[in-house]
Parts: sequence; C-alpha cells; structure tokens
Amino acid sequence: FLGNPGGTFSHEWMSAKWTVAHHSSSFPDGTYGGQPNGFVIRGGGSTIYHAGDTCLFGDMRLIGDEGLDLALLPIGDCFTMGIDDSIKAIDFLNAKRVSPMHFNTFPPIEQDGAAWAARVEAETSASAIVLEPGGEFSL
Repeated sequence: FLGNPGGTFSHEWMSAKWTVAHHSSSFPDGTYGGQPNGFVIRGGGSTIYHAGDTCLFGDMRLIGDEGLDLALLPIGDCFTMGIDDSIKAIDFLNAKRVSPMHFNTFPPIEQDGAAWAARVEAETSASAIVLEPGGEFSL
C-alpha cells in the first residue's frame, strides 16, 4: 500500500498516518527515492510517532496534538536534526517518552546517547529511552 502525507492506512488492530519529513531522497546511484515521510502509528492503546529522517519543522506542533506515548527522533545531525533541535522537537511534540534514532552508525553522525538522555530529562517533560542495537522497550 502506498500513501501520501495526511493519509491513513488502517488495519484490524492498527493504523498508520503519513506525516511529512524534510530530507533528501535518492539511492546511491542518484535515482529518486520517493518522498520522505514520518508516521503516527496507533495500536494496542498506544500512539507512536516515527519522525523518519528529518529536520525540525513547525508542524511537529500539530503532530503533538495526536497524544503521543512515544516519539522516535533522529539525533545524528549532519543529515538530520541534531541533539539541540531534537530537544525543541520534544517540546513541540509533547510526547510522554522519546527515543533517539539515526545516530552512531558512522562517524559523521556520532552522538552521546547518555548525554542526550540527560538533556531530555533536564529540559523536557518526556522520559528518555536510549536502546542499544537489538534492544527492546514495551509501552
């Protein structure tokens, strides 16, 4: 199933609403990779926002109206938002919990997850969840 921002795909136990993401989109050979997106996912009594590869943008305030239990935000910088902008995004989104993504996979996007979590706890009302690769968390 293909969709576009604003559209929602619903299934028996969940739904996924497309949101915008601001990022380039191409394959290594330079061909167009499609429109970047994020998703608001509802299921099992929880609402999760996966921002995708993106920068901070003002409409995150509207996404925050969705009643988010968890937001997944990039913090790598260089190719997506970095730590400072992720802190502002957390304020816009008003999520109960937040987890970083798209960092520490190669040198240009190395970040200190523990330092990020300390800032989240000190500067926002959200709880920070930093997972190691393969780690799990249940809502």
